[in-house]
Amino acid sequence: MIYGDVEQGPDLSIKRIHKGRQTNIKDMLKYAKCPIPQQSAMWRRNAIEKIGYLVSQWHIVLDREYFI
Repeated sequence: MIYGDVEQGPDLSIKRIHKGRQTNIKDMLKYAKCPIPQQSAMWRRNAIEKIGYLVSQWHIVLDREYFI
């Protein structure tokens, strides 16, 4: 997987950079946070096929559960 920084904000005049940072499974489970910007994350197709696609019924924790 690779990921990068993303610009976030309510509109173009008010935006900030959300910087992705390295993490580990222990911290993701302990703090229930995912410091990887989901919008900029990309995987190899064979990795997605191996772990499965996103499950849309997870809604709020969709990306965190997927990264874990």
